[in-house]
Amino acid sequence: MWLLHIGLDLGWDPILLFWPIDTNFYELSVYLRFENQPWLFFPLSFLGIIPDWRIYSFQEGAGMFFVDLTQAERSQIVGKYWDLPIEQFGLHLIIMITWLVIIVLPVFKRKKKKKKNESNKARKILKITWKRITKQLTLFGLFFIGAGLLLGPVIGRERVVNYQVSSDYVNTKNYFDPTLGLVFTNRLQSSTEIIFQSEYGLTPYNTTVVLTNNNTFFDFFNDFDNLTLQYYDHNITYIDMIVGYNSLINPIVEESYFVEHLIHEENSVGFSIVLNVTTAVENTYVIAYVSQWNISDTFYYEATIAINYTFLRNEAQIEGLVIGLIGVTLIAVDQLIDLPKKKKALQKDD
Repeated sequence: MWLLHIGLDLGWDPILLFWPIDTNFYELSVYLRFENQPWLFFPLSFLGIIPDWRIYSFQEGAGMFFVDLTQAERSQIVGKYWDLPIEQFGLHLIIMITWLVIIVLPVFKRKKKKKKNESNKARKILKITWKRITKQLTLFGLFFIGAGLLLGPVIGRERVVNYQVSSDYVNTKNYFDPTLGLVFTNRLQSSTEIIFQSEYGLTPYNTTVVLTNNNTFFDFFNDFDNLTLQYYDHNITYIDMIVGYNSLINPIVEESYFVEHLIHEENSVGFSIVLNVTTAVENTYVIAYVSQWNISDTFYYEATIAINYTFLRNEAQIEGLVIGLIGVTLIAVDQLIDLPKKKKALQKDD
């Protein structure tokens, strides 16, 4: 019942699975995966059931549970009302009732036999209690070994969480959008890898990828929307729009702390950059745009930015080893306690 309860908790929210040994939050998810291709009369093709799990640092988990938020911040996120999922509450209620009926109630129904020697009653109670504990030590030891293996080698030394965003570079007479923008937040206790790649075809073009940490990201896209709207309304010419586009993108490049230029076929190869582990939560703004092309040509290519968070679990490996050693110790103690009895039994057999 206890293990089933943990499994249910993992399926809805991140929990402190190995607290207090490990302060990270863990979350388990199982979802159905479909492909955007029709199958018979159904618009999607079913691929399978995909299990997945995630790790969150203590700071991230506390934020998810709104522990460190004020009432105003909490209301701003979840609104005025708080909803309790019926299926989660129902399953937990069924488990609690089953636990009470099967485990708790039978304990109180047992009739205690009266002992003739009342003076030794306390000693006998302690002896019986210790005997029951020793019978469970091996079971507890096996549980600790399993938990240690799960926290350590089963999960692995590192955990990678992937995110991917795709968009199209478009340059036609009716539509102009040669820019891909992405905002992401670095994850605590993890390094972040940014991977960029773009298709390459008949029309030669160069792209530039920049990373910035200021609000020029939002200013650019707001101004870009206004610029293209003027072109669609025939208030400016195509050349005016290109000139205006370059004037909007140049300040961002100048204020960015990372700039990468890709020429022609280098777009299909792409590039990657790794951001080191940080101790503070910060937003990073990525802009990938077509920086040079023949303005007389049209193009329609897909560009992709992938974000990979890598959690290093060196400390968790040590913690898992400690938990496993505790389990081995419990089993050894349980076997040593019964060793004299086993020797006496062998001597009687001889």
